[in-house]
Amino acid sequence: MSSKGSSLSLAHVLTSIPLPIIVLDVSGRIVHVDERAKVVMGRGSKEIIGLLFEELLAKGGSPSQLEVYSNALKKSFEGEPARAALTFSTPLGNPEYRCTLIPSTDAQGMVDGTVVILREERSKEHVPSEGRPNEPIRVLAKTSSDLLENADLKEIIEAETARLVSSLGLDFAIFRILTPDERPLMLCHGIDYKEAREVLESSMLDGTPMYVSVCKGRELILDDISEVTATLRNVPKVRSLAALTIHWTNKAYGCAVFGTRRPGVSVRMHHPILKVFCNQVGISLRNAALRHELVHRNEELRGLYETTQAMSSMLELDELLHIILQTARDLVKADNSFIFKLDPRTGTLKPISKITEAHLPEEIELKVGEGITGHVVKTGKGLLVERADLDSRAVTVPGTPDDEPSSIICVPLRFSDDMLGAMTLEKRPGVSFTPKEYELIELFSLQASMAIHRASQYDKIRTAAANTQMYNVLLTHDVANFNVPIHGFLEILLKDPKLDERQRRYVRSALVQSDNISELITDIRELSRLRAKGDEVPLEPVDMIPVILEAKEDIFSNAVYEDVETRFVSTVGSAVTMADGFLKDLFNNLLSNACKYGRGAPVEIEVGEHAQDGKEWWKIMIRDEGKGIPDERKAGLFKRYDKLDTAHGSDGHGLGLSVVGALCERYGGKVWAEDRVPGDPSKGSAFIVLLPKAITERGEG
Repeated sequence: MSSKGSSLSLAHVLTSIPLPIIVLDVSGRIVHVDERAKVVMGRGSKEIIGLLFEELLAKGGSPSQLEVYSNALKKSFEGEPARAALTFSTPLGNPEYRCTLIPSTDAQGMVDGTVVILREERSKEHVPSEGRPNEPIRVLAKTSSDLLENADLKEIIEAETARLVSSLGLDFAIFRILTPDERPLMLCHGIDYKEAREVLESSMLDGTPMYVSVCKGRELILDDISEVTATLRNVPKVRSLAALTIHWTNKAYGCAVFGTRRPGVSVRMHHPILKVFCNQVGISLRNAALRHELVHRNEELRGLYETTQAMSSMLELDELLHIILQTARDLVKADNSFIFKLDPRTGTLKPISKITEAHLPEEIELKVGEGITGHVVKTGKGLLVERADLDSRAVTVPGTPDDEPSSIICVPLRFSDDMLGAMTLEKRPGVSFTPKEYELIELFSLQASMAIHRASQYDKIRTAAANTQMYNVLLTHDVANFNVPIHGFLEILLKDPKLDERQRRYVRSALVQSDNISELITDIRELSRLRAKGDEVPLEPVDMIPVILEAKEDIFSNAVYEDVETRFVSTVGSAVTMADGFLKDLFNNLLSNACKYGRGAPVEIEVGEHAQDGKEWWKIMIRDEGKGIPDERKAGLFKRYDKLDTAHGSDGHGLGLSVVGALCERYGGKVWAEDRVPGDPSKGSAFIVLLPKAITERGEG
């Protein structure tokens, strides 16, 4: 270490040597001092940094302190470590230290300063307090560890303060600090609470309470009764006093007051130790605040996650609103919580959910712009009101106490451009809501708005579905029941021999319309069944030939169509496909459509095999000689739709063909319409159905 060129880097020295260290630049001025050196010198960084190192030395000695130091510094600047025994002048006495001066170098290896390491000579003059030497330092060392590791700050601060006060020979100590939840807390040792409060609240000459001034950064060292009385008013029985700020970085956490009542005992000489102790308390309070914030944020995130999970699956509006309010209330410790819904027609707000202990009237109604809630809905901007009783926009709701100041958070509930209402939270009385709590509720309101919108839409859909079901029942049950006797009476009347040809034509027309009603009801019923339970019914092998013949007999047994000639041709004896009980409805609809619009001409049915796209199909073709279907209409005939095209339906191709299209899709088949005579729609239509062959146990279609 004494050989030339063995200089150490500054960073290495500062982190690896557990001794007091002072760093000098090339001019000999102090640029850094560590905590141990501050305690040794009895001064803080602001008092030391920038001084020439020689200004710390005691005057005199043989040879002089300055000469010894200058020689050692010169050697260090030449690149070699140097040693010097130096005596320092401090408020704590004149301690002697064996100093090692080590040159520090820059990246190019040039000497850019000196690191001074101090080793104590243990002079008898250096006894910092009564009792054992360096006891306060030992107290600080243990306190540092205890404060950083102990979660119960109140208990550990009280215990360590008592030890420090005893080791320094002081009479009392008072702490006024902010707890992690921002609440003031007073701790004291060697003085009762009443007297401690009087000390803290002693007025400065400008009338400011002492603790307020100290928390703002004005520290006091008052060393005798004359300084105390010249600086403060009404301080009870204090002769020497140190009032120090407890802070970390730029945040003040409170103040500490140390003092004595006995004459001849000075607090000033203990200032560095007391300051280090206060710094340790400040760091610990900062750590505690961070731990508290972390726990609180974790609780918030857990609450938000659980609520989001519930909201994502919850569609019952009343239950969802209660979950939203309860979560918001828990997040910010609110007493009362409300969700107001906006009625855009009347411009009024009514609570649709509330959690409150107040006895409120059943009907509460606010106009948009009325009160804080009405103002938020009108402007679309949330508000944090610390004191509602001081806000001119506030209105008192009947049933709530008007003599207690309350704090209010109100945020709009908005989805896209739609204003749904507002959520209002109230805390009364006591600590007001904080900006952080407002930001949290504002964030939460976005999720709440989406959930409320979704649940409201679900309510509308459910209501619409219930109405649709009601109309479906009325149509398919009641109307069908009314139509049955009408149809029967018309069939009887049609066979009455007393009718002339004109009368018979009128009855037949009425019978056709009655039959149309029956078919419409049947189609609606089938579509409803397909959508409700179609996927629940399994497919199985079904021979289409008997199904088609049965559908043919049903259609042509109708009095309206009994005179229509039918021709059935099949090139196969059986045609097995995968289907279900709805298959007959497919052919019923096609045959009914052909008869209805075939103008009484013969209807042809053909069944055969077909190969297409590398697959084996059954091909069913039904031809009529009706007025035909224009080309532009053919593509949309079988599409499954919910909104009926009036023109489409009036031409006769409505729900029946929609049922055909839905069933072909269910069975994996295809359906389309062509001209019976290619290129001439006026000669009638041909409806072609392809259904896939089912593989039987023999491997045949």
